[in-house]
Amino acid sequence: MTVPAPGGGADTLYAFFSHARLARVMSVTVLATVLLSEGIRPLIGWAGYIGVLAAEAVIMTLVVLARRRSISFSRALPISLAVFLVWSLASVGWSSYAPQTLAGLALQWVLTFLALGVAATRDSIQVIRAVGAALRVTLGISLGLELLSGIIVREPFSVWGISGNIAFGGPIQGVDGSRNALATMAVIALITFAIELRTKSITKRVGVFSVVGAAIVVLLTQAPLAWAACVVVALTGLIIYLLRRVRDSVRRGAQWGVVGVVVLGAVLAWVFRGPLIVLFSAQGTMIFRVELWQRVWQLVQVQPVVGWGFVGEWPNRNLVFGYINSGLSQPHSSALNSYLDVLFQLGAVGLVILCALLGIALVRSWILATWRKSSVFVWAPLVLVTLLVASTLESTLLAEWGWLILVLVVARASRELPWRRDPHSAEEGVAPSPV
Repeated sequence: MTVPAPGGGADTLYAFFSHARLARVMSVTVLATVLLSEGIRPLIGWAGYIGVLAAEAVIMTLVVLARRRSISFSRALPISLAVFLVWSLASVGWSSYAPQTLAGLALQWVLTFLALGVAATRDSIQVIRAVGAALRVTLGISLGLELLSGIIVREPFSVWGISGNIAFGGPIQGVDGSRNALATMAVIALITFAIELRTKSITKRVGVFSVVGAAIVVLLTQAPLAWAACVVVALTGLIIYLLRRVRDSVRRGAQWGVVGVVVLGAVLAWVFRGPLIVLFSAQGTMIFRVELWQRVWQLVQVQPVVGWGFVGEWPNRNLVFGYINSGLSQPHSSALNSYLDVLFQLGAVGLVILCALLGIALVRSWILATWRKSSVFVWAPLVLVTLLVASTLESTLLAEWGWLILVLVVARASRELPWRRDPHSAEEGVAPSPV
């Protein structure tokens, strides 16, 4: 009889959890689970969904521990993100709905840990490939169910809110809860698939089919938000393309010129917001949004500095959120604006911290995209810009999938371009900031 070698079982477990293939599988699984959360919960309930996330968190913990020698823990959690998480946690002290705040915080922290785990165990191109794989699954399932409902079965799938409108050219929402959410994911998918094609991370056939499929989804959602996001992303991509090709000696001055143009563009967009809404055919969706925003603003004025307490997605049974939804044409689970939602939940302090978090991430990713030669670094600023635009008409940054993608972008930008240096880090390609 063969006697197992001492420590053989521990060595086997270590080899299993430290294997790159498991890290790849976990990254895709985590992303697909969260991206499909609106489709999963109606089938297994919140308890089942939380159980899945908890199991993934346990496995991710073991993966991180097994790969700890290759992880720089000093840069694993960006300071700006940590400050936002701490402020959200502190809001339990003055929350008007403490139990719901604790539940919202638990979900937020689990999603943050999973995203940080993916960012720490995979490099930038591997993160992009994981996001691309998860988005192919998400868009494929959404489009498949829409086709099944609208053309084959010709019956709505009420469990997911699918009405079968694809037979009439849309709008569709798939299993993502709303057409705006599906459209935003499709825009991010277009960016991701294009980078995958550019870096030859996938075959040309898969890349072309993926890009065409994502474009079809964007068209079928008929979401005005998607058109606006596509225009802003296209302009951003053009600016990055031009900056990557100018001489190093003039690039810094050109960067400041871009800042001036962006500020001017933001001012003009605000001044001419009415015509822009008409241009993107969004006037039909603004009536109920304005009504909702007015209700939320009334409560913001009561506690403007610290807010009412973090909760993430609004709970159904709560007096505060019940007041907001009372008398409205349809109930809402968010303020349909990330910035107003954060102002409402975490006050002016929370909004300032969030803006700092977004600003630092945008600056880091922008510097990487315009100074590094690899096309991989173009992905982060384009995705971040998509999230920022989508957040003006949806609470995308507080949605589970939106928060997960945001943390991924923030964490990877922090690891690639840290403000603080780790003398013991041997991570390849990390360089000090040029600003």
